[in-house]
Amino acid sequence: MKRNLLTMFVLCATTHFAQAHEGEDHSVPPVKSAAAAVAPALAPAAAGAQRQANGAVFMMKPVQRALGVRTAVAEAGEYAASIELNGRVVADPAQGGRVQAAQGSRVEAPSAGLPRLGQRVVRGQVLATLVHIEDPVERARQQVMVHETSNQLDIAQRRQRRHQDAPGYFPRREVEETRIEIASMERRLTDLKASISGRETLIAPVSGVIASSMVVAGQVVEARELLFEIVDPQRLMIEAQAFDAALVDALGSASATAPDGQSIRLRFVGGGRILRDASLPLLFAIDLSAAGKAVSLALGQPLRLVASTRRKERGVAVPASALVRATSGETQVWVHETAEMFVPRTVTVQPLDAGRRRITAGLVGGERVVTEGASLIGQVR
Repeated sequence: MKRNLLTMFVLCATTHFAQAHEGEDHSVPPVKSAAAAVAPALAPAAAGAQRQANGAVFMMKPVQRALGVRTAVAEAGEYAASIELNGRVVADPAQGGRVQAAQGSRVEAPSAGLPRLGQRVVRGQVLATLVHIEDPVERARQQVMVHETSNQLDIAQRRQRRHQDAPGYFPRREVEETRIEIASMERRLTDLKASISGRETLIAPVSGVIASSMVVAGQVVEARELLFEIVDPQRLMIEAQAFDAALVDALGSASATAPDGQSIRLRFVGGGRILRDASLPLLFAIDLSAAGKAVSLALGQPLRLVASTRRKERGVAVPASALVRATSGETQVWVHETAEMFVPRTVTVQPLDAGRRRITAGLVGGERVVTEGASLIGQVR
């Protein structure tokens, strides 16, 4: 009896509390979890791609096509052992040139104006004129030398006229020596007068494109200052640094990747035998015949290149795009085991060329690996 009365009291109190604020809704709507809220959106993806407990990824064919997944068969064999080198773009010494000032001068523009950056010039073209700035004492000394040379030339010419007035009277040896002396003094006088005039014409040493121009009209330049640099854009080279002297005699072909992704084939030209900044310089020529289009590079541009040696080593060749970095930091590839199943493999990698890598452990030849979209497969959870 007491229990029934307590129950009725609780029910009445509850009803009274619920009606105490009539007109206001104090009911709490049901709260959906975050997973339940996004479940409808993830339902198709979860059905088409899902990671398995063993780390493999199940992915249906429509999802593979939507993500652009591509595969290729890994090729096993013996490949040239390669090494990665740091390089930079340099001008071909046979097709490039520099124009420098011989002494302190003031720049004068030619009638056609100073050449601009990117302008094509031909060998022998006038680039600028330099007016030498000389010390007054040195200029006076040169004028004295001009006067002395002029007097000596006048004496020699008088002696030559006496020889001509009395042919056969003077020894032939004396006549010949006078003629040679006059010719030598005339050349010396011409050079001295040219030095006093203090003008020097700068001409292009080679044909090419103005790669750098560091002068304006009226500028005062110092001796040996670089004024113009001329290069041929189609005759550039790659200079790399090696820390092993044995590489100079062991390198063969090489390859690099341009900033636009184009693969560049290189030919080893030679290497130095004197250390420069604790390394030996190696020179590679760009093989333009193997390039599908013009290679756009700039002088001084850094490049990462892969050079092949004459030593052969076994391995499995895969495209560089097949390699991905796992969350643990290890290098992996995705193996296409079945039509809709991808399995990760941890591999050991060595460079092969600019576009491929040589796997030394973790993969065997004949297996089909993902070459495009590997990073997207790794994001499936």
